[in-house]
Amino acid sequence: MKFRFIGGLDCPDWILSQIAEFSSISPDDFKQWCLQIANRLKFKQSEWSSESLRALQGAHTIDLRSMKAMIAALSFIIEKSAKSNCSPIDLESEMLQLGFSTEHAKQLSSVYATESEALSKRIATKFIREPSFTLIKRTSQSVDDVTVENLNVKTSDGKHINLAMGSNKLALMTQGIKDALGAIEIMKDQ
Repeated sequence: MKFRFIGGLDCPDWILSQIAEFSSISPDDFKQWCLQIANRLKFKQSEWSSESLRALQGAHTIDLRSMKAMIAALSFIIEKSAKSNCSPIDLESEMLQLGFSTEHAKQLSSVYATESEALSKRIATKFIREPSFTLIKRTSQSVDDVTVENLNVKTSDGKHINLAMGSNKLALMTQGIKDALGAIEIMKDQ
């Protein structure tokens, strides 16, 4: 089954295995977990100190390993939902489909609804930005009955690069880039 919260992919098995574990946490405590995880994602804090884990654990008798696995699963769900621009309503519905209790799904959706915009902005800055290319000169030549395209490009950071490839490979690469840009445009509209 495909889920919007992870960009239309299947839910990973390791996430599914954690869902039953969430029922050991009261809905109010679960909401606090979601809030703390969302805040850590917003402020790029991926490491959890022993004190933070103990504070999150509270009165629950959850062993440290299970707790870390639940934190990883919730972090994955919240971050991927923001990255996929999933609506809080869809997230709640999909969590119910995966086996979350109604209360836990509502708490997660509630936290996500308030934090999704800030998370999306933070995630947008997380992507590595490579320099863009500007074509300066393009020439073709025939080598052993193969048309070779010679491209002289300039990167946005001022470097000049010479590329040579067969015209078939260039056409394939160009089509791949067009397809990727088309997919991005479709995702923007959703």
